[in-house]
Parts: sequence; structure tokens; C-alpha cells
Amino acid sequence: MPSTKTSHLDVPLQGKQIPKLDPANVRLSSRADLHLKASPADGTFAKLKTHSTVSVDVPKVKQVSGDSATKAIGGVKPGDVDVPKVKAVSDVEAPKYDIERIKENIKESKLARESSGFKDFATRERYLEKVFNKLTPEERELIFNISKNAPKVEYQPDYSFDSVLSISKNNRPNVEYVYTPEYIKAHRQQFENGAIKFQKFTPEEGGYNKGAVGNEKDHVAFVMPKESGETLIKVTKGDPELLEDILGLHRGDLGSSPVAIEIPPESIKKPRIPSGNEDSAFDDFWKPGGKTFPGNMPEAVIDEVPWGEFTIRKLGGD
Repeated sequence: MPSTKTSHLDVPLQGKQIPKLDPANVRLSSRADLHLKASPADGTFAKLKTHSTVSVDVPKVKQVSGDSATKAIGGVKPGDVDVPKVKAVSDVEAPKYDIERIKENIKESKLARESSGFKDFATRERYLEKVFNKLTPEERELIFNISKNAPKVEYQPDYSFDSVLSISKNNRPNVEYVYTPEYIKAHRQQFENGAIKFQKFTPEEGGYNKGAVGNEKDHVAFVMPKESGETLIKVTKGDPELLEDILGLHRGDLGSSPVAIEIPPESIKKPRIPSGNEDSAFDDFWKPGGKTFPGNMPEAVIDEVPWGEFTIRKLGGD
């Protein structure tokens, strides 16, 4: 008999959610199986608390036309706007310069260039530029080999290139005090086969200095080893300006038709390293060491050579 009493049944389920059972929907049967009708769980939402409407007064944007804007701007007085004042040019402080310090810097810079050989370096650069532009690579090699094969300068402990150069002309010490005996000997040996001197004028018997080769004032002549002179003649082909550049002479010192004076070994008297006191040892051209500047050609001074003890070779020109 079906029961009329309301009852609840606990039914185990595998899921996590247990549906609620409505007894009205449950039918009991005498059969072994039981059919249950399950309804989904009722879901309810929490009620939200309502709030009254809030009104906000937003000011309207005033529309400004072009004309009204112009009037508005035009009505502004200078006093109504804070504008920072700009200093006049006369109010700006001029930069201060330490004139004496600038002069001192210039002086120090000059001394630094001189002590570092800047002037000699620039002269050598100009020399190389002049010579290189006129010579082939083979000719350049011949010129460089002259200085390369020359003995290396050796100074006594108390002297150096710079110290000797700093001494004024006519006050420079004898070469025996400046250079080592070994270098003096090696330098002299370069002239054992004779010497050559390049000059502007052709000696004449009874002429200038009685036809002798040398300076009329101190009676000495600057010469170079015969082998070196022959190389210069071959390379320059008698070009006087190129010879002047290589020998470190002033432009025009050899004229347009220079001559080469060949001096045999027996006519060479007292070959020695130039001391720098010679009359022909020009400032900025003579340098210590027995070599020309800036070409580093070996050179010596000898006693003047009387007429008849040398041979004249004409170079270039007519």
C-alpha cells in the first residue's frame, strides 16, 4: 500500500552535488528496482542593495569663436602676465681671459716643439716630399743607402746631438771632445778614396781665392766621400735644385750650372767632422754628427785644395 506520509530518502551519489528530492515525485514499487526522479538544485542569488541615483553638475564648455578669442587676448595687459626679464647684452658678463697665462702657454708650446725636434721633423718631411717626387723607387734606394751605410754617430758621455746644437756658433767644442775615437776614425775612413765637392762657380787659376777650392775666410772646404758624390751625380743627373735639396743647401746655392770638384786622396788634407764653427756652417742647415741636414749625407771639412790638385766636372746647364 502506498504511504501517504511525507518522507525523505537519503540517496548516496557519486557527485559532489546532492539533488533535492520531491516526495511527490517518488513512486514506490514492489519491484526490486526503484526509480527516482531527480530535479536540479535550486540556485538563488543574493539580492543586491540598490542606491539612489546621484546627479553631478558638469559645467558647460564655453564655445569661443575666432573673433572673441582675439578680443580676449587683446584685452590682456602687460601687468596681467608674469614674464621673466631677459638681461640686456650689456648686462651679460664677458668671459675673462688670463692674457699672461695664454702668452705663457704659447711660450711653453714653442719650447716643447723645439725640444722635441718638431722643426727638424717638419724640415725632413718637406725634404722627403721634394726628393720623392723627383726620384724613381730605385733612385730613392740609392740615396737612402748612402746614409744607411754611413757609420753611426757616437758621442762622448758629456755630449749629445741636442747639447752640441744648443751651443752658439764659434763656441762649439773641438770634435775630439764631442765624438768617440772610434766614430772619428770610421768617419775619416769614408774619404780614403777621395772626395767630391759641389759648387756654383768654376774655379779659375788666379781667380777667387787664387783658384783654390775652399772658403776664402777660413780656408776649409765642405766635401763628401767620392762614392757618395758619384751616386748623387748619377741619381740627380746634375739637376741643381735636386742636388740642393739632397745636400740641404739654400735654393740657388748651386746656380743653374753647378760643377763637381773631384779631389784625389793625396790632395785631401786633415779630413775631419765639421765642428759647426766653420764660416760655411749655416744656422738651421748645419747639424752635429758629420752629416748633411736633412738628407743625412756624410760630409767632412778639409783644408782648402790648391789650384791644380783637383779635377772639374761640369753638371747640368750649358
